[in-house]
Formats: sequence, C-alpha cells, structure tokens
Amino acid sequence: MKPAQVAWTAAAIGAMLSQSVWAQSAAPAKLLPGLSGTSVYEDRLIDSGNLPALGDDTVDTSYNADGQPRAWRVEAYGSNINSGGLTRRENGLTFGGRYDTVNYGALSIDGAFRNGLDASVFTAWQRGLTFDNDWRASNGMGMFNTPTIELARNQYRIYLPTFTIAGVQTEWLRSGDLQLQASIGQPGSFSGVRLGSFSRLGGTIFTGGGQWVAAPNWLAGFQFVNLSGVTNSLDPAAPNAKTDGRAVYGTTAWQGSDSRVQFNVINSERGTGGHSQGVWVDGETRDGRYRHNYGIFRMDPGTVWGYLPLVEDSAGGYYRVNYQSQQWLWSGGVDSVSSISGRGTDGIYGSGSIRYQFNRRLGIGAGVTVRHASDAAEAAYAFIEKQSWLGTSRAQLDFAAAVGAQRTQQITLDHAWPAEAGLRLSTSLSFSQETTPAKRISRASVGVNGGIDLLNNLSLDGNLRWLTSNDGGVSRGTSANLSLNWRISSKWSMAMTYYDNRREDQPLLSVATLIPVPILAPVAKDRAIFVTLRYEDRAGSVVAPLGGAPGSGAGNIVGYLFFDTNDNKLRDANESGAPNVTILLDGKFSARTDLQGRFEFPLVASGNHTISVIPDNLPLPYFISTDEKRQVVVRTRETSSLDIAATSRK
Repeated sequence: MKPAQVAWTAAAIGAMLSQSVWAQSAAPAKLLPGLSGTSVYEDRLIDSGNLPALGDDTVDTSYNADGQPRAWRVEAYGSNINSGGLTRRENGLTFGGRYDTVNYGALSIDGAFRNGLDASVFTAWQRGLTFDNDWRASNGMGMFNTPTIELARNQYRIYLPTFTIAGVQTEWLRSGDLQLQASIGQPGSFSGVRLGSFSRLGGTIFTGGGQWVAAPNWLAGFQFVNLSGVTNSLDPAAPNAKTDGRAVYGTTAWQGSDSRVQFNVINSERGTGGHSQGVWVDGETRDGRYRHNYGIFRMDPGTVWGYLPLVEDSAGGYYRVNYQSQQWLWSGGVDSVSSISGRGTDGIYGSGSIRYQFNRRLGIGAGVTVRHASDAAEAAYAFIEKQSWLGTSRAQLDFAAAVGAQRTQQITLDHAWPAEAGLRLSTSLSFSQETTPAKRISRASVGVNGGIDLLNNLSLDGNLRWLTSNDGGVSRGTSANLSLNWRISSKWSMAMTYYDNRREDQPLLSVATLIPVPILAPVAKDRAIFVTLRYEDRAGSVVAPLGGAPGSGAGNIVGYLFFDTNDNKLRDANESGAPNVTILLDGKFSARTDLQGRFEFPLVASGNHTISVIPDNLPLPYFISTDEKRQVVVRTRETSSLDIAATSRK
C-alpha cells in the first residue's frame, strides 16, 4: 500500500473511533444503585397501557359450516358500447353455482340473462357421477361445445372442430380405457363482449363418439355428426337456405414411449352434393431434445364436418422439427399442398426460426417464412433480447414482400421495466413502412401498459397506444384501456373498465398459409364503458379447494391469454388479450377469459398444477400447441400469475 493510502486509512479509522467515543460520552447515563458507570434498563408501557382494542378478525370472514360444500356467485353488468357510430348496451346478470353431493358427483350451473330469454345463456352440469366397475359419468344441459374424443383433437395439422349447441350431452369413462360421448341440440354461436348471449342457427345436430384401448399400445376411436335443417349463416341478409348433412370419422393410433402414428379416415355428405372422402396420417417422434411432426393427407373437394369446413380439395404432406436445449431453440418445417380439382392452391410453404441464449441476460434469434405459389411471398425477422438493471428489452426487425412490388419493413422496441411489488410497467415503440405500386405508407406507434396496487384491495391497470400514419396525408389515432378493480369485502367486489379506440388498424403484410384462413377485419373506431358488481360466497362443512383434499391450504391463480404477434412468449404493451377462450385447470376445472384475456381460478389447492387451453374460440391463424401445458405452483394464501401466448401458425 502506498504511503498516501496508509495515511488516508489511518485518518478514517481515527475519525470513526473518535465519533464512537464522542457518542458514548455525550449520552447521559442512568446508574444502578452502588454501580458507577453502568446504565439502567427501565421497562415502559406505551401510552400507559391504554391502547385501542384490536378489530374483530371475524368481520367479513364469517363462514357457514353447515351442509355440503357449495359456492355461488352473481354478477350485475352494465355497459355502453359505441362501435362504428352505432350504440348498443349489454346490461344483465350472470350467475354460477356449485354443489358437491355425497353420492351424485358435483352439480353446477352457469348462465347469463341479457336481452330477453331467447338470447340468454344457461348451462347445468353434473360431473363425476360414479358407478360400479370403475364407471364415471358426466352430463350437461344448456349451451356448450359438443364433446370430442381425445384422438380427434391431439393431432398436429388436421383435427375435428366442435359445434356450439343448445342441447344436452353425456360422457362415460371407464378406468381410462373406454370413453363414450353423445350430444344433441340446436346449433348456434356465442356473442357479446362482456355479457354472453346465444344466437341460434335452427335445425338439429346430433354427435356421438367413442375411444378405447384396442390392444397394447393401440387406440381406436370414431366420431359422427348428423345435422338436419340447419341454416347456412347467421347473417340475416344471406339466403335462408337449410341443409342436411352427415359425416363419419374413424381413427386408430399406435403409441410407443417416444413415437406416435395415427391413421384417420372421414366420409362426409352435405345436402345433395354427394359423398366426399378424406384420409390422413399424422405422426410424432421424440428423440432426446428433438421432436419431429410429420404427415400426409388427401381430402376430396367438398369435405366438411357437419356444417363446418375442413381442409378440402387438397393433397400433400408436412414435416416439422423442433430442438430445444438450455441455449438453443430452433425449428423448421415445410408444407406441400396441391389442388385435386385444379381450382385450388398449389404450392410449398416453409418456415423456420432459431434462438440462441448466450446467458441469462442476452438472447438473439431470427426466422424466415417463404410461400412458393402463384401469389408468392416471403418474410423474415431478427431480434435481440437483453436483460439489465433497467429491465428486459427486445428489439425486432420484420420484413415482408409479396408479388406486385409490395414491401413492408418494421422495427419494434419492447421493454419491461423493473418495478417494486404492486407496480407493473412495459412500453412498446414501433416504426413501419409499407410500399405498394400505388403509394408508400409510413406508420409509427407508442404503447404503454402498466398497473398499480393502490391498496391491498384496490388495483388500477391500463394501457395506452398512440399511432400516426402518412399515406399522402397525416392521420393520428389513440387507443386506451383503463380498469379499476376493487375488493369491497370478502364477498363483494366491483370492476370498472373504460375502453376508447380512436384509430383504425390495417394489418401489415404477412405471408399467408397455403390453405386459406379467414382474415381478421380491421379494428373499427369504438369506445365502451363496463361496470361489474359481483357477490360471491361459499359454505359447507368442509371446503375442498380445486384439485385438493378438504382442509388443505389454498391460493389463487390469475393469468392472461394474449395474441403473441412477435412470437417472443412475452406479453408486450402492444399485444391484446384473447377473449372468450376456455382455460382448464388440471383438465377438470374451467374458466373463461374476459375482454382483456384475463382468467382466474380462486381457491386452488397448494402445490403443482397444470394449465391448458381449449382453443375453439381463438381466431385463425392463432393457435395453442396441443402439448403446450403450463405448470403453476400455488402457495397458501398467495396469488400465482402467468401469461399464455397464442402464436400464429408458421
């Protein structure tokens, strides 16, 4: 050590010692009798012992322990929605309840009253009714999606859709080796923003199916649908033609420890159009960190499932490989499609992506998509993601090109800021330019998403986005969403939401898949205000939390399902929630996302749980992978949160 450093160190130590001595000598000391220099310890009472009485811990937390476990809720909704200059109101009530019986399983009801009984929604369930020989039955009545056997759902490219009906259904299970299903009712569709309603198509639809273990490692199943007098469209302006139809589906699958191959055949008939057949083979192989999905298919023109379209007038194949390690994540695939009749699409569609995680704080990635067909197009993106003391940042560059000299470039900067408990904040900034033979359009947008817990029972969340564009003239617009949630007491709560969109989004150029999918319409200018008042209560001798034994510890699960437009698995400020989608807890208990994509499971048993998604109401091309299940750890008296990304098919 240099002499100057020694001198400075000695001076600092001396100063600290002198301050300590001065502090001791400056403080007056009380002495014990007969002991010189010893301070006296004296007990003291705060405010002479006159403290205010503690509050009653039982206020707002009393519990009725009589009877079987049961729960119920009632919500009153009020809203004013202005969309495209038209004003409408959604006012009404929703209700739900559950009663656990001793001998007849769990009984539950769920419903919504809105705009008269014709549009109201009501569903009653009985689940887990046990019988001898390991049989268990579940039955439903009301408005719901028809049941489908597991083999018809868990395939990579082609699966059977379900129908929304008003009717009855039943499902019988035996020890996991036999599954039988049936339903009958009138088809229709759900509508509404916050308060659901049901619109009927008319006619009758009947479905049935079964699945069983045919031999070791072999599964077999069938599904059928029959419709009679169903109208073609809910659009009042469309021709009110009614149609009959039927379809039969059969499948068998071999499942090993690391591989699965499934063979499928379908025969459909609609109206007087004759019969159409389809066959496809779907397979999956897992080899260490690799997962391979592959298949071939041939579907005749006019192949349908009831009144819902399937892949039709096409033949081809697909292959995709995925690899994942602690640092590498990459995938690539190719689809080849040709039209059987010559009137459809022929081409090849390929996509690939790669991500490398240098360390916990830095990752990079890129992807490319190519469509080789009559309307050829290609797209590519690259990104870098960095964590620092300022939070998590992501910069992404997107490029797309199509025939006709159409080009699009966009750069997006997303950032999640670090915040104390009870605070949430993320921002987004993007610039884009689109070039067509007729004009050039420039756009810029800024987004902010955040929230704050004002009190233990009061939180405020919202997002704001500002957009400007120049396509010969400058136009600007904003959108905002603000939500206030107030837990008034243990039984009463209130939520108020204001939404205001003063811009019209035009989707940027993207590479469409070879098989056509509906294009999402531009978002119209609209604004709305929603007010919800909820009352909920529970009673019973012993409360069994979801997925747990009576009397065990419990917490809550709150999550968001969102459209992951940049495929980074993070909910960024400019990404909206996916509404009206069913979320399953441990494959048994369900909840539905609201307008912001939010869902909640209250009173969940402590421990490990699985969250999965039923993607029936997700708009194409967004999807949730069939094997993408989220693991959640619930801790006693705490709330666990998670975000689920809905990605687009590539």
